[in-house]
Amino acid sequence: SSSPLQQPHPTDSVDELLASLTPPAVPSPATARALALALSSLSAPPSENLASIVNTASLIPVITELCAPERPLSLRSQGFEILAAYMDLNGVHPLSTSDRVTFCSLFADDDTTTWVPDIWDSKTRALKNLIKGEEGMLGIEVLVIKILQAWIEAAYSALLVREGLPASERAERERCIESLSSLLTEVMSRTETVARLSQPDTSAVLAFFTSMVDRALSLPSSWPATIEPVSL
Repeated sequence: SSSPLQQPHPTDSVDELLASLTPPAVPSPATARALALALSSLSAPPSENLASIVNTASLIPVITELCAPERPLSLRSQGFEILAAYMDLNGVHPLSTSDRVTFCSLFADDDTTTWVPDIWDSKTRALKNLIKGEEGMLGIEVLVIKILQAWIEAAYSALLVREGLPASERAERERCIESLSSLLTEVMSRTETVARLSQPDTSAVLAFFTSMVDRALSLPSSWPATIEPVSL
């Protein structure tokens, strides 16, 4: 699994944890974290057995509730960790188009204009696992690209502000930009994805990266920020 989570208590069952988090139950961060841990620690079951343990029908109500924008960051972060862990399981992919759209809407419905340091890593991991594989982007190509561009811009814009940005936050924003830019570049290197995009869609991504570089190069030489140009 790509999720950096510790092992859950052996008595924690996926069924029990799902029941504790399924609406109208009131979710708790501890229970949500336990479900993420339980999923991440599952041994790789044969794909035909996975649905008997956990499936999208049982998971979607839970994740939709946890990842809602009005929820506390502690719940939202664990909601995306649950999604990341589930999408990393053997036998989950390929998802149906409707499931891909439903999961992708969790990111699209979020506030993509604000960079939130406590949650971007979990969201990135969940999106990366959602879109992996040859069919991972099918039907959601443009939406995913726009989400990644919005996240990058949210992290990047503050680096162009001279005053008031602590060094630790600057470093975390730069790490975020590097991670997201790498994912967007990888997405745009997929032959099957690019084949489904229009020429304007492809050109818009190139223009986006060009704009980032141009804005960085236009800063005064005395500017304190270290902004690594990104390229596609």
